[in-house]
Amino acid sequence: MIPANYMQPAKQAMKEVVRKVIHVCGCEGQL
Repeated sequence: MIPANYMQPAKQAMKEVVRKVIHVCGCEGQL
């Protein structure tokens, strides 16, 4: 089982990655 204190930074990292991907795709004008 994964401890919650590990999952929290992981969620933050995922949000950052998603935001960057969305930003890049937005700049490129494609999904």
